[in-house]
Amino acid sequence: MEKPRDLFEVFCRLLEEEIEDYEGEFWEVIKVAPEMFRLFVNLLRDPDVPASCKPIINATIAYFVAPLDVVPEERCGPAGYLDDLFLCAWSLKRLKAQLEPGVLERNWGGEKPLDRIIDEVYERSLDGVWMGKKEILDYVGLSEKERPKPPFSRLAEEP
Repeated sequence: MEKPRDLFEVFCRLLEEEIEDYEGEFWEVIKVAPEMFRLFVNLLRDPDVPASCKPIINATIAYFVAPLDVVPEERCGPAGYLDDLFLCAWSLKRLKAQLEPGVLERNWGGEKPLDRIIDEVYERSLDGVWMGKKEILDYVGLSEKERPKPPFSRLAEEP
C-alpha cells in the first residue's frame, strides 16, 4: 500500500474505508463524500482560486474533520456525513458564482458531471438535515442571516 502524501489524503482514505460498505439511508449521497472532500482540498491548493474564496473552502474542510458537528459520525456512522455533504453542496453553489468558469470542474475527480452532483447532493442532503441547516451554517460561520438595516434607515422610511 502506497503511503499517503499528506494528512488530507490520510483523512480521505479513512473516509473511503468508513463508507465502503455503507448501504443505509442516503447511501447515494454518502458515497460521494471522499470525492467532495478531495474537491475542497484541490480548491484550497489551486492558485486560480482567489483568497476571497478560501474562507468558505477552509470552513467546509474543517467541518468534515470536526469530531463533533451537527450530525456526528461517531453517533450516526456514515450517515453522519450527510450534514458535511450538505455544507459541501451549499458551499459549491456559492463558489460557482465567485470562481472563473471551469475551476470547479478542473478540480473535480468524480465520474458524474459536477453540476449534477451538486444539485443531487444538495437536494437529497437537505431532505435529511433541513431542520439543522441553520445550525450547520452557524457552526462554521457561514449563516444566511439577513443583513441588519443601518440604524438610521427607519428615518428614510417615515413620511
